[in-house]
Amino acid sequence: RLAHTLVRSISMSAASNPELQKGAAPFKLLTAGTPNGHKASILLEELKDAYPDFSYDFEGISFKDNEQKQEWFLQVNPNGRIPAAIVFPEKEGGAPHYLFESASITLWLAEHVDKENKFSFTDPYEHSEALSWVFFGHGGVGESSSTG
Repeated sequence: RLAHTLVRSISMSAASNPELQKGAAPFKLLTAGTPNGHKASILLEELKDAYPDFSYDFEGISFKDNEQKQEWFLQVNPNGRIPAAIVFPEKEGGAPHYLFESASITLWLAEHVDKENKFSFTDPYEHSEALSWVFFGHGGVGESSSTG
């Protein structure tokens, strides 16, 4: 119930925040130029090259203006950190899906965009090894070497 209420309030506020509105693409990345911000950006560029029908929009976040702590951004990521992403629904009137944390975004992209497994694995052992490295990069290296 709480999740439904949050989604409804976020959807209503999207109309007044251009950052939360859909652009030309069904996926929008909200990030800045930090190591954590680069993780999703790199995969998005690789996916765009590998899958010509895939595109995404980008919204630069200004740490100088403390944008990641503004109300509109906190609706996407309550933690107020980059990166975050918005997946817009295919059908008109549907609620957008919000992603945050670099590992969550890259895993979502691998599962939903990388249909030919060019950047992911179908073998369960390779898949679990890849997940170990994703989580190592997220929790082991990412936070200690970044401000985002």
